[in-house]
Amino acid sequence: TFIASKLGKNLFNKITAKDSSYLNKAGVLVNTNPGYSLSDFIEVEPNQSYFGKGTDSRGMRFTTFFNAAKTVIAGGSDDFTTSVVATSSTRYVRVSILSTDKNTFQLERGTSATPYADYAVSQVLTGVLIDSTAIRPATITATRIADRAITPAKLASRSITAGQIAPRTITTTEVNFVQESKNLFNKKIKEVGYFLNENGVKNANATYTLTDYIPVTAGQPYFGKGSSTTGMRFVSHYGSPTEAGFIRGGSTTPTQTFTPPDGVNYVRLTIMTADTATFQLEAGTSATPYTEYGGVLRGVKVDSTGII
Repeated sequence: TFIASKLGKNLFNKITAKDSSYLNKAGVLVNTNPGYSLSDFIEVEPNQSYFGKGTDSRGMRFTTFFNAAKTVIAGGSDDFTTSVVATSSTRYVRVSILSTDKNTFQLERGTSATPYADYAVSQVLTGVLIDSTAIRPATITATRIADRAITPAKLASRSITAGQIAPRTITTTEVNFVQESKNLFNKKIKEVGYFLNENGVKNANATYTLTDYIPVTAGQPYFGKGSSTTGMRFVSHYGSPTEAGFIRGGSTTPTQTFTPPDGVNYVRLTIMTADTATFQLEAGTSATPYTEYGGVLRGVKVDSTGII
Protein backbone atom coordinates (compact mmCIF):
# COMPACT_ATOMS: atom_id res chain seq x y z
CA THR A 1 0.00 0.00 0.00
CA PHE A 2 1.15 3.54 -0.78
CA ILE A 3 -1.15 5.09 1.85
CA ALA A 4 0.21 5.30 5.39
CA SER A 5 -1.51 6.63 8.50
CA LYS A 6 0.57 9.15 10.41
CA LEU A 7 -0.17 10.33 13.93
CA GLY A 8 0.46 13.91 14.94
CA LYS A 9 2.75 14.62 17.87
CA ASN A 10 -0.10 14.58 20.42
CA LEU A 11 -0.87 10.92 21.16
CA PHE A 12 -3.79 11.66 23.51
CA ASN A 13 -7.20 11.39 21.83
CA LYS A 14 -9.65 13.26 24.05
CA ILE A 15 -12.61 11.97 22.00
CA THR A 16 -11.99 8.35 23.06
CA ALA A 17 -11.03 9.21 26.65
CA LYS A 18 -13.34 7.82 29.34
CA ASP A 19 -14.71 10.47 31.69
CA SER A 20 -15.08 9.99 35.47
CA SER A 21 -12.59 7.11 35.40
CA TYR A 22 -9.02 6.36 36.28
CA LEU A 23 -6.74 3.33 36.19
CA ASN A 24 -3.96 2.89 38.71
CA LYS A 25 -0.60 1.37 37.78
CA ALA A 26 -1.82 -2.10 38.80
CA GLY A 27 -4.68 -1.85 36.32
CA VAL A 28 -7.50 -1.39 38.83
CA LEU A 29 -10.28 0.57 37.12
CA VAL A 30 -12.37 3.11 39.04
CA ASN A 31 -15.46 4.38 37.19
CA THR A 32 -16.94 6.73 39.76
CA ASN A 33 -14.59 9.67 40.13
CA PRO A 34 -15.57 12.79 38.15
CA GLY A 35 -12.19 14.33 38.85
CA TYR A 36 -10.41 12.16 36.30
CA SER A 37 -10.40 11.16 32.63
CA LEU A 38 -8.82 7.94 31.36
CA SER A 39 -7.18 7.65 27.96
CA ASP A 40 -7.73 4.79 25.57
CA PHE A 41 -4.79 2.46 24.82
CA ILE A 42 -1.97 4.60 23.40
CA GLU A 43 0.63 2.80 21.33
CA VAL A 44 4.20 3.55 22.44
CA GLU A 45 7.72 2.42 21.59
CA PRO A 46 9.79 0.36 24.05
CA ASN A 47 12.50 2.31 25.94
CA GLN A 48 11.17 5.62 24.56
CA SER A 49 10.64 8.68 26.79
CA TYR A 50 7.26 10.43 26.77
CA PHE A 51 6.14 13.75 28.26
CA GLY A 52 2.54 14.45 29.27
CA LYS A 53 0.99 17.60 30.68
CA GLY A 54 -2.11 19.76 30.43
CA THR A 55 -2.97 23.01 32.18
CA ASP A 56 -2.06 21.49 35.54
CA SER A 57 1.73 21.40 35.86
CA ARG A 58 1.67 18.06 37.68
CA GLY A 59 0.89 16.13 34.51
CA MET A 60 -0.46 12.58 34.71
CA ARG A 61 -2.05 11.25 37.91
CA PHE A 62 -1.56 7.58 37.00
CA THR A 63 0.22 5.79 34.16
CA THR A 64 -0.45 2.14 33.37
CA PHE A 65 1.77 0.03 31.12
CA PHE A 66 0.60 -2.84 28.89
CA ASN A 67 2.33 -5.45 26.75
CA ALA A 68 1.44 -6.32 23.14
CA ALA A 69 -1.53 -8.38 24.35
CA LYS A 70 -2.79 -5.34 26.31
CA THR A 71 -2.12 -7.07 29.61
CA VAL A 72 -1.02 -4.86 32.51
CA ILE A 73 2.70 -5.05 33.26
CA ALA A 74 5.00 -3.44 35.80
CA GLY A 75 6.43 0.00 35.25
CA GLY A 76 3.56 2.45 35.59
CA SER A 77 3.23 5.21 38.16
CA ASP A 78 0.82 5.87 41.04
CA ASP A 79 2.14 9.39 41.57
CA PHE A 80 1.75 12.61 39.60
CA THR A 81 4.39 12.76 36.87
CA THR A 82 5.03 14.53 33.60
CA SER A 83 7.55 12.00 32.27
CA VAL A 84 7.47 8.27 31.67
CA VAL A 85 9.87 5.88 29.98
CA ALA A 86 8.34 2.81 28.35
CA THR A 87 10.00 -0.42 29.45
CA SER A 88 11.36 -2.93 26.96
CA SER A 89 8.09 -4.89 27.20
CA THR A 90 5.74 -1.92 26.97
CA ARG A 91 3.67 -1.56 23.80
CA TYR A 92 0.74 0.48 25.13
CA VAL A 93 0.08 2.96 27.92
CA ARG A 94 -3.11 4.37 29.41
CA VAL A 95 -2.87 7.64 31.29
CA SER A 96 -5.25 8.96 33.94
CA ILE A 97 -5.39 12.75 33.99
CA LEU A 98 -7.36 15.43 35.78
CA SER A 99 -10.69 15.97 34.03
CA THR A 100 -9.96 19.71 33.93
CA ASP A 101 -6.95 18.94 31.72
CA LYS A 102 -8.85 16.92 29.12
CA ASN A 103 -8.96 19.69 26.50
CA THR A 104 -5.35 20.81 26.97
CA PHE A 105 -3.49 17.58 27.71
CA GLN A 106 -0.73 16.50 25.34
CA LEU A 107 1.29 13.28 25.45
CA GLU A 108 4.30 13.33 23.16
CA ARG A 109 7.65 11.70 22.56
CA GLY A 110 10.53 13.33 24.38
CA THR A 111 11.35 14.75 27.79
CA SER A 112 9.84 18.23 27.60
CA ALA A 113 6.68 20.00 26.45
CA THR A 114 6.22 21.55 23.01
CA PRO A 115 3.32 23.81 21.91
CA TYR A 116 -0.06 22.08 22.13
CA ALA A 117 -1.57 20.43 19.06
CA ASP A 118 -4.85 18.54 18.77
CA TYR A 119 -4.72 14.77 18.32
CA ALA A 120 -4.74 14.10 14.58
CA VAL A 121 -4.29 11.23 12.14
CA SER A 122 -3.32 12.02 8.56
CA GLN A 123 -2.87 9.80 5.53
CA VAL A 124 0.23 10.31 3.43
CA LEU A 125 1.67 8.87 0.25
CA THR A 126 4.92 6.99 0.79
CA GLY A 127 7.55 5.79 -1.64
CA VAL A 128 5.82 7.11 -4.77
CA LEU A 129 7.30 8.89 -7.77
CA ILE A 130 4.82 10.15 -10.35
CA ASP A 131 5.60 9.41 -13.98
CA SER A 132 5.34 12.47 -16.24
CA THR A 133 2.63 10.74 -18.28
CA ALA A 134 0.38 10.85 -15.20
CA ILE A 135 0.23 14.65 -15.36
CA ARG A 136 -2.12 16.22 -17.86
CA PRO A 137 -0.54 18.62 -20.36
CA ALA A 138 -0.63 22.32 -19.51
CA THR A 139 -1.92 21.86 -15.96
CA ILE A 140 0.97 23.16 -13.82
CA THR A 141 1.37 26.94 -13.69
CA ALA A 142 4.32 28.99 -12.47
CA THR A 143 2.18 30.29 -9.61
CA ARG A 144 1.33 26.80 -8.48
CA ILE A 145 4.97 25.79 -8.54
CA ALA A 146 5.89 28.74 -6.32
CA ASP A 147 3.04 27.96 -3.90
CA ARG A 148 4.23 24.40 -3.53
CA ALA A 149 7.95 25.32 -3.41
CA ILE A 150 8.81 22.93 -6.24
CA THR A 151 12.37 23.62 -7.35
CA PRO A 152 13.79 22.95 -10.84
CA ALA A 153 15.86 20.13 -9.34
CA LYS A 154 12.75 18.45 -8.02
CA LEU A 155 11.00 18.80 -11.35
CA ALA A 156 13.91 17.17 -13.14
CA SER A 157 14.08 14.27 -10.72
CA ARG A 158 10.37 13.59 -11.21
CA SER A 159 10.55 13.85 -15.02
CA ILE A 160 7.99 16.66 -15.28
CA THR A 161 8.56 18.19 -18.69
CA ALA A 162 7.76 21.60 -20.12
CA GLY A 163 4.71 20.08 -21.78
CA GLN A 164 3.07 19.70 -18.40
CA ILE A 165 3.95 23.22 -17.24
CA ALA A 166 1.88 25.92 -18.91
CA PRO A 167 -0.19 28.95 -17.90
CA ARG A 168 -3.32 27.11 -16.81
CA THR A 169 -4.95 26.58 -13.45
CA ILE A 170 -4.81 23.24 -11.67
CA THR A 171 -8.34 22.11 -10.81
CA THR A 172 -9.48 19.90 -7.95
CA THR A 173 -10.22 17.09 -10.40
CA GLU A 174 -6.70 17.18 -11.76
CA VAL A 175 -4.91 17.03 -8.42
CA ASN A 176 -7.20 14.82 -6.35
CA PHE A 177 -5.36 11.50 -6.59
CA VAL A 178 -6.79 9.96 -3.41
CA GLN A 179 -10.25 8.42 -3.21
CA GLU A 180 -11.63 7.37 0.16
CA SER A 181 -12.35 3.66 0.65
CA LYS A 182 -15.95 2.46 0.77
CA ASN A 183 -15.12 0.60 4.01
CA LEU A 184 -15.92 2.92 6.93
CA PHE A 185 -14.52 0.60 9.63
CA ASN A 186 -11.00 1.45 10.78
CA LYS A 187 -9.73 -1.72 12.42
CA LYS A 188 -6.69 0.13 13.77
CA ILE A 189 -8.89 2.16 16.12
CA LYS A 190 -11.04 -0.21 18.16
CA GLU A 191 -11.58 -1.55 21.68
CA VAL A 192 -11.10 -5.31 21.77
CA GLY A 193 -13.06 -7.13 24.47
CA TYR A 194 -15.84 -4.57 24.92
CA PHE A 195 -19.41 -3.94 23.78
CA LEU A 196 -21.95 -1.14 24.22
CA ASN A 197 -25.38 -2.14 25.49
CA GLU A 198 -28.73 -0.49 24.71
CA ASN A 199 -28.03 2.23 27.30
CA GLY A 200 -24.67 3.17 25.83
CA VAL A 201 -22.82 1.54 28.73
CA LYS A 202 -19.52 -0.17 27.93
CA ASN A 203 -19.14 -3.74 29.19
CA ALA A 204 -16.25 -6.19 29.05
CA ASN A 205 -16.65 -9.34 26.96
CA ALA A 206 -13.83 -10.94 24.96
CA THR A 207 -16.31 -12.14 22.31
CA TYR A 208 -16.88 -8.60 21.09
CA THR A 209 -14.97 -5.61 19.73
CA LEU A 210 -16.17 -2.01 19.81
CA THR A 211 -15.50 0.36 16.92
CA ASP A 212 -14.56 4.01 17.17
CA TYR A 213 -17.14 6.71 16.37
CA ILE A 214 -18.02 6.32 12.66
CA PRO A 215 -19.56 9.31 10.81
CA VAL A 216 -22.86 8.44 9.08
CA THR A 217 -25.60 10.25 7.16
CA ALA A 218 -29.17 10.23 8.45
CA GLY A 219 -31.53 8.39 6.10
CA GLN A 220 -28.70 6.50 4.37
CA PRO A 221 -28.87 2.68 4.65
CA TYR A 222 -25.66 0.93 5.76
CA PHE A 223 -24.57 -2.71 5.52
CA GLY A 224 -22.02 -4.30 7.85
CA LYS A 225 -20.63 -7.82 7.97
CA GLY A 226 -17.41 -9.78 8.45
CA SER A 227 -16.63 -13.46 7.98
CA SER A 228 -19.51 -14.57 10.20
CA THR A 229 -23.18 -14.07 9.37
CA THR A 230 -23.82 -12.19 12.61
CA GLY A 231 -22.99 -8.77 11.20
CA MET A 232 -23.31 -6.23 14.02
CA ARG A 233 -24.31 -7.30 17.54
CA PHE A 234 -25.23 -3.77 18.64
CA VAL A 235 -25.55 -0.48 16.76
CA SER A 236 -25.23 2.55 19.05
CA HIS A 237 -26.36 6.01 17.91
CA TYR A 238 -24.63 9.31 18.67
CA GLY A 239 -25.31 12.93 17.82
CA SER A 240 -21.67 13.84 18.50
CA PRO A 241 -18.50 11.72 18.85
CA THR A 242 -18.57 11.73 22.66
CA GLU A 243 -20.13 9.60 25.39
CA ALA A 244 -22.49 12.49 26.13
CA GLY A 245 -23.72 12.35 22.52
CA PHE A 246 -25.37 8.94 22.99
CA ILE A 247 -28.91 8.66 21.57
CA ARG A 248 -31.23 5.79 22.43
CA GLY A 249 -32.77 3.81 19.60
CA GLY A 250 -29.92 1.83 18.07
CA SER A 251 -30.19 -1.86 17.27
CA THR A 252 -30.03 -4.25 20.23
CA THR A 253 -30.33 -7.45 18.20
CA PRO A 254 -27.86 -8.87 15.65
CA THR A 255 -28.26 -7.18 12.28
CA GLN A 256 -26.43 -6.59 9.03
CA THR A 257 -28.24 -3.36 8.10
CA PHE A 258 -29.31 -0.12 9.72
CA THR A 259 -30.49 3.33 8.66
CA PRO A 260 -29.63 6.24 11.00
CA PRO A 261 -32.63 8.45 11.83
CA ASP A 262 -32.53 12.25 11.91
CA GLY A 263 -30.16 13.61 14.53
CA VAL A 264 -27.78 10.65 14.37
CA ASN A 265 -24.40 11.70 13.00
CA TYR A 266 -22.20 8.90 14.33
CA VAL A 267 -22.48 5.23 15.25
CA ARG A 268 -20.36 2.86 17.30
CA LEU A 269 -20.71 -0.77 16.34
CA THR A 270 -20.24 -3.85 18.47
CA ILE A 271 -18.95 -6.64 16.24
CA MET A 272 -17.56 -10.11 16.78
CA THR A 273 -13.87 -10.00 17.73
CA ALA A 274 -13.30 -12.83 15.25
CA ASP A 275 -14.58 -10.54 12.48
CA THR A 276 -12.25 -7.56 13.01
CA ALA A 277 -9.89 -8.47 10.16
CA THR A 278 -12.71 -8.90 7.62
CA PHE A 279 -15.49 -6.59 8.78
CA GLN A 280 -16.72 -3.99 6.30
CA LEU A 281 -19.25 -1.22 6.91
CA GLU A 282 -20.43 0.47 3.75
CA ALA A 283 -23.27 2.56 2.40
CA GLY A 284 -25.99 0.42 0.84
CA THR A 285 -28.13 -2.59 1.61
CA SER A 286 -25.88 -5.47 0.55
CA ALA A 287 -22.25 -6.57 0.73
CA THR A 288 -19.67 -5.77 -1.93
CA PRO A 289 -16.10 -7.16 -2.16
CA TYR A 290 -13.97 -6.29 0.86
CA THR A 291 -11.56 -3.34 0.79
CA GLU A 292 -9.30 -1.95 3.49
CA TYR A 293 -10.25 1.25 5.30
CA GLY A 294 -8.34 4.31 4.09
CA GLY A 295 -7.62 5.93 0.75
CA VAL A 296 -6.72 4.58 -2.65
CA LEU A 297 -4.80 6.17 -5.51
CA ARG A 298 -6.69 6.92 -8.69
CA GLY A 299 -5.49 8.22 -12.03
CA VAL A 300 -1.81 7.95 -11.07
CA LYS A 301 0.90 6.02 -12.87
CA VAL A 302 3.75 5.00 -10.60
CA ASP A 303 7.33 4.96 -11.89
CA SER A 304 8.98 1.62 -11.02
CA THR A 305 11.85 3.50 -9.37
CA GLY A 306 9.35 4.88 -6.87
CA ILE A 307 8.56 1.48 -5.37
CA ILE A 308 10.71 0.92 -2.30
